[in-house]
Amino acid sequence: MQARDGVIPSPAAAAARRRSPRPLPVAPQSASPAPWSFRLLLLFLLLLYANLPLHFPQLEQAGPAQTVAVAALVVLFFEKWLAGRAVRLAWPESYLLLGFVGIAGLSVVGALWSRYAAEQVVDLLKIVAAYLLVLNTVDSWRRLRLTMGALVVGGLVPAVGSLIGYSQGDYARGQRVGWVGIFENPNDLAYSLVLLLPLALALAPRARLLARPFYWGAALVYTAAILLSFSRGGLLGLWVVALLCLLSWGSASARILGALVMSASLVFASSFWTRDDTGGEILDQETIELRLITIKAGAAMLADRPILGVGLGCSLLGWPLYAPPDAPTDYWLHTHNTVVQVFTETGLLGGTVFLLVVGATMVGAYRAARRLRRSGRRDLHRLVASIGISLVGFLVCGLTAGYLLSWFPYLLLGLASAARLLAEPPRPVAVAAPPAAHSRIARTAPPRRPRTPPRTRLAARAAR
Repeated sequence: MQARDGVIPSPAAAAARRRSPRPLPVAPQSASPAPWSFRLLLLFLLLLYANLPLHFPQLEQAGPAQTVAVAALVVLFFEKWLAGRAVRLAWPESYLLLGFVGIAGLSVVGALWSRYAAEQVVDLLKIVAAYLLVLNTVDSWRRLRLTMGALVVGGLVPAVGSLIGYSQGDYARGQRVGWVGIFENPNDLAYSLVLLLPLALALAPRARLLARPFYWGAALVYTAAILLSFSRGGLLGLWVVALLCLLSWGSASARILGALVMSASLVFASSFWTRDDTGGEILDQETIELRLITIKAGAAMLADRPILGVGLGCSLLGWPLYAPPDAPTDYWLHTHNTVVQVFTETGLLGGTVFLLVVGATMVGAYRAARRLRRSGRRDLHRLVASIGISLVGFLVCGLTAGYLLSWFPYLLLGLASAARLLAEPPRPVAVAAPPAAHSRIARTAPPRRPRTPPRTRLAARAAR
């Protein structure tokens, strides 16, 4: 053990110094103003939740959200071209996602209805384009916070709209709250808000003085809308994401408070469940049997077309053909399970690749969050962990419905990959040695013999 400044450190101090984590180099924050592609991304997210054409029919042909998304992509490619940079992809999840799109395109060939499957593939291309937009514009921690904040603000529009309709008595006893557009179905409304709840809880602690109560209030509004939707999948997703948030970053008092809130929601669901189509019960036998029948029908479709499935979006059309004999076939019923849906519509190839996309992204987000926590960046760890928890909420809500062609999980996948790339330490750049100046072959001079001091030479002569 070496001494430093005349002091020999103790073995305990040396061991503590070796165990202390070294600070993780984090990607530098961009001092330049946000590019226009990122600003258009934030506008697109707000318009996606607002559903303006349903409130202003004169905007229906213009398509504000899609128009802004196309403009953002055009601006993004122009900015990349000016900077001389290629489109950023995350390995391996981005390449797997592009492979999944290709498999979905191949499923059109043998689909039950090729034209309808081709239309669904076009919708999938739009969603994946939004994924690439998020991945290429969110390149700093500040922009990650702004994007998460835009999602939270946008989610308040359908949540508040549904609560206002409920308070005005637009819903009779036993009816479920919903909104308009893609949030008209109460299950879809609850599912989308479950994905936003961890983001609001992660942004609240480090927000500014005025923004902090806003995020806490948004979380309460989301919870109220989820409970009043009487969605079983939404209620299960709410419990799971709330529990994961408490276990990930909650203190002892916060965990006790969270346990009380979850207990209160359980009491509400058991005592005030007034959903009319279930007879006032959370789980009724008819609903359970119907869910199992849809899974059996999906398994029959996969067994009939195991490689590429029945075509993207065509599981709904295959219900009368593949449903069991005792199942009602006078109407079309979609598969109430996202995993079963993706295997049914894209076969074993597409289903396996899709699960690899989600799994690789979640593993990468978990490792990035753990790396940030060990380096002492608790605030950034909370942000990345919340995105991973939202993806868990997507899987939980997907147990009771099919959300393969929903915008929100792909936006979260893009955010998770962008956060992982931000958390990775910068790679060292190898610099080549300059060539020799006077010759093609570098010459090395022979080492010189050390010169003997004069006094040493006189002493050697006297000794002789």
